[in-house]
Amino acid sequence: MRGERCVLASPAMSEPTGGEEVALAVTRALERSGVTGTVVVVEGMAELHGAGPVVAIDLGDWAKQWQLLPPDMRDRRADHAAERLIAARAESARLGGGEEPRAASGTELPVTNILIAIGAVAALALVGTWLVRSNFFGRATPPDADTAATALASAPPPLIDPASRARVVCDAARKRLYAGSADLGVDIDGWLVELWLARADGGDLAANPALAVVRDARDVGAKMDLKVSGTSEVLPVAEPPGVVVRLGGGFVPAFFTAEGRGRFVALAEQLADAVDADHAALFARCAHLRTRDVGSLYLGRSPAGAAATVLYAQGAFTDPPLIAVEKLGKAPLTDLARAASALDRAGLEDAMRASGGRVVVREPAPKGAVSVAFGLGGPTRAQHAAKSLAGRFVK
Repeated sequence: MRGERCVLASPAMSEPTGGEEVALAVTRALERSGVTGTVVVVEGMAELHGAGPVVAIDLGDWAKQWQLLPPDMRDRRADHAAERLIAARAESARLGGGEEPRAASGTELPVTNILIAIGAVAALALVGTWLVRSNFFGRATPPDADTAATALASAPPPLIDPASRARVVCDAARKRLYAGSADLGVDIDGWLVELWLARADGGDLAANPALAVVRDARDVGAKMDLKVSGTSEVLPVAEPPGVVVRLGGGFVPAFFTAEGRGRFVALAEQLADAVDADHAALFARCAHLRTRDVGSLYLGRSPAGAAATVLYAQGAFTDPPLIAVEKLGKAPLTDLARAASALDRAGLEDAMRASGGRVVVREPAPKGAVSVAFGLGGPTRAQHAAKSLAGRFVK
């Protein structure tokens, strides 16, 4: 879609391009809200033309991937774009931007009268300036102080700093999630993707040479075939001993796409095997919060181990926490797995079914694994799964 200008001209258009399909979907979403107009999509921007000021919003990467999105996600994206266009038009009208429709009236001033009024105002301004400079109203403010005051009054308000903006944007996306939306919106600033890895015996993973592939962001991008500029860190975790692979920047948007999510899951499983981890969890969260809002993958080496991963990696990081880690023993993962030891594959599938979790069992090759995966359409379902397990296995 890059470089093409796609205008929704009429319903009679056949074989619409990707950009035209986006324009059509957004137009229909606007019509459902009672708003009429023409939507134009050009280079990732959506413009709304019609009665009222012309406004535009940045659609982001999802518009380029329109053909790959499932129908329900297309509808959500189009509805959200329509909401943003409506809000942008309202804000533009409030600030006086653009041309608002004017009611027919016989009271409009002729051009000659307007010019006379402008001339009168200019003359009064000149007279006022002469009176002030001649101290007609008393001693004038010194030139340097006057200049400073004028500059201060006309200075633009300070811009919000990037960290504060990221918090605001991330908090807004979380509100959308917990209001039932599966879509974070176009702007996902402030989010991180993390992969947590741990061993049941508490073995040290931080120095494992297999983690070298994720210590450099360029290597991560190459590993997942993502041509983006991201950040990567490997951080040790004390309790229970393990590591967190923290990915940010350009890697985050891929996590919220179907194709990108698959690449993250593959990387998580490969690293878990490479470092011989017994537990692994893949999730996204706001950088300024510890709450793991978007759960994706929870891996163990048995059904009980996978249940322990969900209980600990998700249940201990909700708001409020579903389990009190301090009440567990010195080996919380082992204790949780022991509590769920009666679970076999069928039992775990039954436990996860209500929460939308999909159980995947991989036979030993080189090491077996049982995973619980949650799809894009249910970003907060992992929390429901953890709550269900906590009610059964945590006293």
